[in-house]
Amino acid sequence: MRPAGRSAAAGGPCPGARRRPRSSTRSRAPSSPRTRPRRSRPSRRRPRRPWWSPSRRSWSPSPRLPSLYPNPNPNPNAGPASLSPSWSSALAPDDRDSSPQIAAAIQEISDRATALVREEIELAKAEVSAKVNKLIRAVVVATVAGVFAVFGLAVLLNGFAWLLYELVFPANAIYWGFFVVAGALFVLAGLAAFLAARWFKRGAPPTPDMAIDEAQRIRETLSGEPGGQLEAIAARAEADGS
Repeated sequence: MRPAGRSAAAGGPCPGARRRPRSSTRSRAPSSPRTRPRRSRPSRRRPRRPWWSPSRRSWSPSPRLPSLYPNPNPNPNAGPASLSPSWSSALAPDDRDSSPQIAAAIQEISDRATALVREEIELAKAEVSAKVNKLIRAVVVATVAGVFAVFGLAVLLNGFAWLLYELVFPANAIYWGFFVVAGALFVLAGLAAFLAARWFKRGAPPTPDMAIDEAQRIRETLSGEPGGQLEAIAARAEADGS
């Protein structure tokens, strides 16, 4: 006998049969890759053009400052050679007329300053050479004075020897001649020493004091008021020329 329940005729499951797995009602996505090619979209970016291209928009000055910044390229089709700004067009007529005068004045000032510096250098050289010559003279005269002093001392000692001989052994007074010669030599040595000391004081130290003083005066003049600089340089140039 069969157990109670649904029969096989009624469509019920058999007791020993396997149950089939239920299939999903949802459709699965295909596992194969897409074979449909993608469409290439056109690029929206425009190609860049070089900065000297005539079709490119030329530079225009700021509307706030039209006189200070003129258009450096009035002709856009001329190329990069015409990009230099014409600043002379922005200047007033009075400024353009006075610019050559200012340039000439600056050139004249520089020429006079250069000539003044050269003259100061020549003055320093002349002063140093004069002091060196005085020092050489002083050295020569001091040497002569030393020679006179040495010979005078020798003659003096010889005179004292003859004096001792006269005092111990009375005879003719020959020693007075030695004393006279020694005195003359000492006088010449003293005169030479005086001249040597005088020339030493004039020549030492061998530095261009006059040139240094003149340079300090020029510096004080140029470091003063700006208005008096040109007048001082002009007056000095006129004095040198006269």
